[in-house]
Amino acid sequence: MTIQLMMPHTRFIHVKDTVLKDGKPRFVLPGESGQIDYRKLLRLAHKAGYRGDINVEVSGQVWNQPDYNPIAAP
Repeated sequence: MTIQLMMPHTRFIHVKDTVLKDGKPRFVLPGESGQIDYRKLLRLAHKAGYRGDINVEVSGQVWNQPDYNPIAAP
């Protein structure tokens, strides 16, 4: 499995998410697209021995939106 192969070389995990809107990629909050099972991904990484940092990127395409609330963001 890819996660098991990469864990010995992984220093941190960086996550972000994207959707296609009008045929163009648009960054969204991680998990918003529903395409990546982050819970499963992180469980597999932990099972493979990962104990490092996880960086969640909130793109300017997200935080520049007038209704973005970093406290309420899921």
